[in-house]
Amino acid sequence: MITHLRAVLFFLLITPAIAWSADNSREAHEWLVRMSQASQMLNYTGTFIYLHSGKLEAMRIVHKFGNKGEQERLFSLNGAEREIVRDNSKITCILPDDKSVVVNKSRPKKLFPVDLTSKDVVRLGQHYTFELGGQDRIASRNTQQVLVKPRDHYRFGYRLWLDKETGLLLKSDLVGEKGEPIEQIMFTQIDYSTVIPDDALKPKLIGAQYKWFEHEKGSTDAMELEKGWDVKISPDGFMMTERGRRRLPAGKMPVEHFVYSDGLATVSVYIEKVEDQDDYMHGLSHMGAVHVFGNVVNDHQVTVVGEVPAETVKLIGNSVRYSNSD
Repeated sequence: MITHLRAVLFFLLITPAIAWSADNSREAHEWLVRMSQASQMLNYTGTFIYLHSGKLEAMRIVHKFGNKGEQERLFSLNGAEREIVRDNSKITCILPDDKSVVVNKSRPKKLFPVDLTSKDVVRLGQHYTFELGGQDRIASRNTQQVLVKPRDHYRFGYRLWLDKETGLLLKSDLVGEKGEPIEQIMFTQIDYSTVIPDDALKPKLIGAQYKWFEHEKGSTDAMELEKGWDVKISPDGFMMTERGRRRLPAGKMPVEHFVYSDGLATVSVYIEKVEDQDDYMHGLSHMGAVHVFGNVVNDHQVTVVGEVPAETVKLIGNSVRYSNSD
């Protein structure tokens, strides 16, 4: 329909149409950069809801930026109690149901998954288009919508609603291949506090009986890697951003871990030795927007996990190879 309309109006409106499209895209770029800066540098507290896999969760967030960099605390308001505390160096997940605490390198799950600069947005334009949408009111704040659309079927898109005054992201839809929202996050209340006390960022759920699982220093040292593992094919734009060996909280042995990202979407590849063939996972599964693909290579379990379409994890999982040649 859009293509047909453009053809009909080509001779009448071509110059203004092209100018509007360029201006629209440029403004969308500027909004995304502003959003990224706001997500890092603002002090705020708020309540948001998270809809995924047919479940609705309510969370409270406290975010502070100062001499110590970014500090953040999230805790659940319904369902099982849990708490996440993050700073520039680590992220601590507190799970009272399991009486466990997991501490790892800081790799936060934000409303929108990256810290963007103008150069980042331009680079992402190879794989996504950016457009301004309409305006709306979220959490009693006026917002501007920005649309992030994938150029191929290997990644999801986004609909973002940004606070017109501050640029902070107040609502996010992760959008599937048919345009349907797969995950939704929306603030219901937001307060831009000028001062956030240190106590507001301290975890409240930790007890002496909790078992701690801590990321091992040096576990991503290249000298510890098992040579020979490689991902031969990944979708255009997905580059390796991390490679190492790590011990998972429930695992007995360290696993090889690869991370691939296009700057927005991220895919993890785990490779582990499994003695019992009955424990092998084959094929696809998913939970909400997260797709998982299992494959067996050289008597190792290969597991690919990502908030991406099924075809993406399947392509990567089927391309993992092992060669013991030096």
